[in-house]
Amino acid sequence: MTGFWTIAKRDFKSYFSGPGFYFVAFLFLSFSSYTYSLVLQKFAHDSFQYMMQTQGRGGGLNLHTQVIVAHISNLNLFLLFTSPFLTMKLLSEEKKMRSFDLLLTSPVTSTEIILGKFLAGFGVALALIVVSLVYPAATMLFTEVQWGPLASAYLGLALLAAAYIAIGVFASSLTDSLIFAGCASFIFCLILWFIAWGAVAVEDPTAQAVLQHFSVSNHFGQFVRGSIELKSFVFYFSVIFIYCFLAQRVVESHRWR
Repeated sequence: MTGFWTIAKRDFKSYFSGPGFYFVAFLFLSFSSYTYSLVLQKFAHDSFQYMMQTQGRGGGLNLHTQVIVAHISNLNLFLLFTSPFLTMKLLSEEKKMRSFDLLLTSPVTSTEIILGKFLAGFGVALALIVVSLVYPAATMLFTEVQWGPLASAYLGLALLAAAYIAIGVFASSLTDSLIFAGCASFIFCLILWFIAWGAVAVEDPTAQAVLQHFSVSNHFGQFVRGSIELKSFVFYFSVIFIYCFLAQRVVESHRWR
């Protein structure tokens, strides 16, 4: 089972051989810098107003709630839009460039192919997430940062990114069109968030409980608020496993054509 690592390293390096990833990274850094500065400025303004109203006797506003939560939410929004661009080429481009058949005839299993593709995409997404830590780290120079809730929030963001990548790998396995793969990946990711709306619309308590369990916003919110629960890990790993399994079955079906 070393084939997946070879595929992962090859595809991970391929991200840095073209301008696409650097363009996405530039947008990511620009977006993160701009939104974080806005959130931090608003926090400073609200803190000043709060201290003036309470004359310094009411403590202060919570940095994690006012800044970090907003920062993580903005990063999630960015990953929601950019993860399809990171994953759409993983298998679709192989099919378009006629190298997919060569990959199928190589001494690797379908499982290794999907696992390697997933690790490559997740590695790139994780690199972007790690870079975004520079903003909370810089904030530590001016004020105290709650590192426990911050670590929990970033863990939730990493798991959510892994789910996005798994969905993207599945979408990429369906077609040789990069545009279709990207659009399908985005739609599948949105469905995870739309489930939360169904939980609000239904009145049956059992149905509400089921929909809330399958709602990514419910589990992501737990991590962002600093609460780590086993059911949230089970949910994310289930999503990752299901979509990687579906992608594996699609790839395996090509062996029999």
